[in-house]
Amino acid sequence: TLCGWGYRNTTATGQSWIMSYGNLSSGAFMIGGLGATDRTSGGGTNGDLYKDYTWPAYTWAHVCLSFVESTRNATLYVNGTLVASAFEVNWTIASSGLTGRLGANILELPAEWFVGSIFDVRLYARVLSAAEVMSLYTSGIGDRAMTCGAMSNEMWAYEMNTNQWSMLSGSTVPNQAGNYSHDNGVPGSRSAASLVTYGSQLVLFGGFGFGNSTTRAGVLNDVWTFDLANRSWSWITGSSAVNLAGVYQCPNCTTNCTTNCTTYPGGRQAATVVLLNGSWLLVSGGTATSTNVSTGAPPAYLNDVWLFDLAFPSKGWAWLSGSSSPNQPGSYASVGGFPGARSSAAHAVLDDSRFLWYGGRGVGSDDTQIGLLDDIWIFNATTRAWSLQYGNGTAGQVTGYDSEQRPVSPAARCMAASVAYNNSGSGLIVVGGQTAIPGSTSEFNDVWVYALSAPPVSMTSANPDATTGATTSASNTTTGPAVSTSASNTTTGPAVSTSASNTTTGPAVSTSASNTTTGPAV
Repeated sequence: TLCGWGYRNTTATGQSWIMSYGNLSSGAFMIGGLGATDRTSGGGTNGDLYKDYTWPAYTWAHVCLSFVESTRNATLYVNGTLVASAFEVNWTIASSGLTGRLGANILELPAEWFVGSIFDVRLYARVLSAAEVMSLYTSGIGDRAMTCGAMSNEMWAYEMNTNQWSMLSGSTVPNQAGNYSHDNGVPGSRSAASLVTYGSQLVLFGGFGFGNSTTRAGVLNDVWTFDLANRSWSWITGSSAVNLAGVYQCPNCTTNCTTNCTTYPGGRQAATVVLLNGSWLLVSGGTATSTNVSTGAPPAYLNDVWLFDLAFPSKGWAWLSGSSSPNQPGSYASVGGFPGARSSAAHAVLDDSRFLWYGGRGVGSDDTQIGLLDDIWIFNATTRAWSLQYGNGTAGQVTGYDSEQRPVSPAARCMAASVAYNNSGSGLIVVGGQTAIPGSTSEFNDVWVYALSAPPVSMTSANPDATTGATTSASNTTTGPAVSTSASNTTTGPAVSTSASNTTTGPAVSTSASNTTTGPAV
């Protein structure tokens, strides 16, 4: 039995194989798409077993092919369901010299390489039952759901006073191409884009999706503004093409940047985008696609920082910091350091010239290890310099606990929600994200506060145990190197309500705690 997940990243027709297994002399077994985009098949030595099946582009499908040599029976499953079977097929299994190839047929023909993503491919030396195939499919749905399926260019507004949604722009039909007009255009469907406010407008940057064509999705570098009063989009800058590489010229340019050179960031998704100094659009990090996309090369993490002045768009982009090469490690020096490449980091604007960067997925101090990060950096757009606030660059850090098993530092994470602490540039609040736990990764709903203060800084967990329905209030003041804590927890049902106050005045630790439980939860 040969099984695997495939995510088709193109609407083009033609053969595209998730995996092949066999040899050139006696043939191979293959799973994937054959011919038109509405056909899914499993191939054997002589002939194919196929099913006309709508496998849309930009969605995952799970395909399994089983073969019993003694009875010469073959079965084909799509998304856990038996879709085709054949008896006494003329297939053979070679006894030696077998080779498995991911994303290609046994001949490795470039025209038949799989365009998209492949996951959890399995080869069994036995026939799986229908129940086992269904179990493989259902157990993998959650992992594949992170792709979010079809992409949209809808824009919605939620009115808190009336508790109502209203659709402002876009199409209800997914996977739309963009209309790159400077007036009354519309961006294409996308995900993992970045959005900030600019006066009465919203500013959209990049993401993964469609430019001016739906032939292929990819990372984008376009900038759009949305006028909330007129409910209209305007294309400001960037390309209508996908997977565009950046042009790194004129580093640290401040005036006449477009006179002597052309420079701009490449397409990327899950980047950090902030607005500083009223009109400075800063873009940092994110995940790019390798320039050699035809070979299926892996994505690349970035640590570059770019500035685009929305008030003076004719100035173009300025490359402020970071490397033009992907997957660069950071330097964790106290002076002159800089973060490693990453995407999906949390952030908060501190003032007109600084923003805070926390965690993400990428490279810490070791360029041989890509993982989840927990470091905290501040970037000053005026001096164009980074300063390290917390962390040592080791990827995969787990939640830290004190001697009484109270959480004192959050696990490394990416894709966390974040806002500025107290809305005054005094720190960061992060909620949830994908975090590192021993042996795997997991999504949490914990809430952490990072407060900027006199060194050293403090990190406080407001809800460390991902308890459903918990409500939390936290206040932290740090004036010295140790912590004095008073906490009271009362539980009367399945949710937790906690009030905590921490004040630090000296090097010793004093703790008072009271817990009363009258229900099943803690």
